[in-house]
Amino acid sequence: MLWWDDEETAAWAGELIDIVDDEQWGKAAAMATAMLPERKSDIDKAVLYAVRGVARAGLGEHDSAIADFTRVLEFECEGERGMAKERDTRNERGFSYFVKGEYDIAIADFTRAIELDDTYADPYFHRAASRFEKGEHDLAVADFTRALEIEKNDTPSFCGRGRAYHEQGKNDLAIADFTRAIELDDEDDEPYFHRATVRVAMKEFKLAVADLNKAAELSPEESKICALRAHCYGKLQQYENFTADFKKAAQLNPDFPVPPKEGREEAAAEDDGDEFIDKAMDLEEQEKWGEVVSLATAELPKAESESETRDPGMVYYIRGRAYYEQGDHKLAIADLTRALALNPDIEIDCLFFRGMAHFEEGDYDAAIADLDGEVFSDIDATYTRGVACHEKGEHDRAIADLTRVIELDPDTATAHFYRGVSYLYKEDFARGLADLDKAIELSPDNPVMYLMRAAACEERGELQKAVADYKSVLRLDPRNEDAREGLHSMLERAQKRGAKIITPDGEPFDLSVIKDAEAMGPTDDGGESFARELRQLQNDGEWDEVVKMASAALPVAKSDTSLSVLHYYRGDAYVKKGDAEAAIADLTRALELDPENSADAFASRGLAYFTQGDYDSAIADLSREEIADDIGAVYLRGCAYHETEQHDLAIADFNKVIETESDFPGAHHRRGAAYTEKGDYARAVADLSKALELSPDNALPYILRGYALSMQGKHRIGLADLNQALRLDP
Repeated sequence: MLWWDDEETAAWAGELIDIVDDEQWGKAAAMATAMLPERKSDIDKAVLYAVRGVARAGLGEHDSAIADFTRVLEFECEGERGMAKERDTRNERGFSYFVKGEYDIAIADFTRAIELDDTYADPYFHRAASRFEKGEHDLAVADFTRALEIEKNDTPSFCGRGRAYHEQGKNDLAIADFTRAIELDDEDDEPYFHRATVRVAMKEFKLAVADLNKAAELSPEESKICALRAHCYGKLQQYENFTADFKKAAQLNPDFPVPPKEGREEAAAEDDGDEFIDKAMDLEEQEKWGEVVSLATAELPKAESESETRDPGMVYYIRGRAYYEQGDHKLAIADLTRALALNPDIEIDCLFFRGMAHFEEGDYDAAIADLDGEVFSDIDATYTRGVACHEKGEHDRAIADLTRVIELDPDTATAHFYRGVSYLYKEDFARGLADLDKAIELSPDNPVMYLMRAAACEERGELQKAVADYKSVLRLDPRNEDAREGLHSMLERAQKRGAKIITPDGEPFDLSVIKDAEAMGPTDDGGESFARELRQLQNDGEWDEVVKMASAALPVAKSDTSLSVLHYYRGDAYVKKGDAEAAIADLTRALELDPENSADAFASRGLAYFTQGDYDSAIADLSREEIADDIGAVYLRGCAYHETEQHDLAIADFNKVIETESDFPGAHHRRGAAYTEKGDYARAVADLSKALELSPDNALPYILRGYALSMQGKHRIGLADLNQALRLDP
């Protein structure tokens, strides 16, 4: 706290301040309390309350610390020292509120500290941490970034921003920040641990283990490191290491349900595992499968060492079932196999879940073996066994099982589907199509069912029905390649034979329509060659040709999808040609016709509004959720905010662009311009210098930098920039 570190204070409180610096919190608090009645001036009392507040916070007495810091704020102190007093006190009090979990109050204090001095990194860091805890990860990233602009090599800020990036799903950026933190301080276990968590999320388990090994070397008594490393070993199927790490985690963490070494025999005599079963059942009801795995893993050492009074087989079964529900099928199979060996009484349950896990792994023989036998009257087991038989090509067995399922539950659409397909493989088309009809009736939004029925109808020569089904697939899944190819090849064969196909609406279906009128993707009107040519023209920047071709196709397009895509292409071309009014009309029509495929249209219309100078409309389009991750759209929105003098919002957008593309000169230029207009000339000069480093032939950043330098009193350097701008663009 620099505001109290002066000669006058040192004359009467030097010993006390030394004690605070040595973090002797109890002694410092007692001394400050004793000295308070002796000091009469406001500034002296403020110093003593501040010292005692810091000491009490160090002791963990945060309510008392907050009371002391509040008293400090009540004392008057003039000039720069007064501002420093409030800045530091707000920062310290905010931290105590943060520790108490009162994040909104903490943020208010940190924000006031920043208003008083925006070159002080601590309140930015603490506000970022508060926002992280609130789940406001975008704001946390912005504050950590500002803290790093002030203190470029601050390891905690890199670590904090890395965690926020990870929560946003920006794992590459998170890895980069944790790596930088490690480069700055390779003796801190936290960045190694957090980098490992990101690598686990990215399924890079070997790299995660390497990080956790280093973290464990630095902090060998940290249970969370052992627990996460055990998880990685499980994924890598290194079961001995897996067990060893979880045993160590249980020893290190008192929250694990392991009795203390003393009196363990007595505890074992009283504890038969019922408490574990009850906890596991509660967690299962809440579908907290990860917590079930952790609970069971912690229970295993106790169950195995006390197997006479406990049942390790049941623990393996519970964990195996939880692994299955998590989708970790290999681990589930391993645990359930172990459970079967230890406790034959739970054979049926183990076989059921193991059979289901084998099925999910594609091991149909093993699935059928586990799910076989009269003991399995369970409808789920019968269904899974039937589908496994179908996948193996054992269609009679599949039909028998699926018939049993349909008898028990006639409305199981997929049972009708798989039985129908098995009938088709046996060339029993009547029963097969009857089952597919029923499956589609029960599940009318499943494109796979229509696709299979289309193939069956084509096989029987019922081409009109096949066309209708292929079109249903494309209606439900417009990019389905199987339907597109199936329809095309069927029509081509029909045309070669001279056959005419009449669609359900009574119109002839002509192959030339598919070849010559498609706009993009599979539609009612279309052909791939047209789509490819239109896309190529757009990629080549042939805007006049795009307009011409899209305009010619619009009268023959019939489906809303085709019409929407054609309006989009033409509208985008109009934007590039500079005809914003025509572009907006086309893009608005594209959005009306197909609102679900809207991202590109919003981005293009936002650009059109921007070129018109309609910045509010541009901001509305460019703020759509569909294009939230489009850096080009974020940049353009920042420009629109800048044009409307919403400089803080503009800067936030340019920050996001620069985080993703640090070498984008336009973003540095625009952010520098925004800082200039806010009067933040130091940041403006830094940004404009970066813009010129990346794009040295652009006169505009020289003009702005010259102005910003002049406003800082650096007139000669500013004049040099303006002269350079004139040389580049007379």
